[in-house]
Amino acid sequence: MRLLHELADRPAARATDLAEALGVPANSVSFHLRQMERYGFVERDTEHGSDRREKWWRSTNRDGFRLTGGSEDESAVAVARDLVRTIGAHTHAAVDEWLGVAVSDAGTSVNHDVRLHLTDAEFAQFRSELGEVWDRWLTVSRGHDDDHEDLVTFRDVRFGWTDRPAIEDEG
Repeated sequence: MRLLHELADRPAARATDLAEALGVPANSVSFHLRQMERYGFVERDTEHGSDRREKWWRSTNRDGFRLTGGSEDESAVAVARDLVRTIGAHTHAAVDEWLGVAVSDAGTSVNHDVRLHLTDAEFAQFRSELGEVWDRWLTVSRGHDDDHEDLVTFRDVRFGWTDRPAIEDEG
């Protein structure tokens, strides 16, 4: 997830750039980029690079992604479950990190934990309107792609219907 987030923060990057930012070996980053490409999370950016050896990558969706469910393919369901577990662990780590600075940074630290009770149609409208707000501010944020100094990082993690019955985990 760190790799995916790092790549989503940039218009495009090489494996060596990402490895340096994350403090991990470039060959490991290259391997994971190829795996993420296989599942459609990243793609090669042919607009960058001067030769075949210098591969540039970009996120296929810098806004996040949605699991649509309903797959009959058991391996796809297993991958989706693993991904959701990884996202949960990554989100938990981000909350722990936020707690470490929240008290000392009252001017910019906010916790907004609310529950909305909406019909399917209302939820679709809410999600659409919220998406429009995010699109507008993501455009502003991406204007700072090359310089993150003196910027506030805002993180938003949303979950859909949390009151639906749990799916039994075969793992």
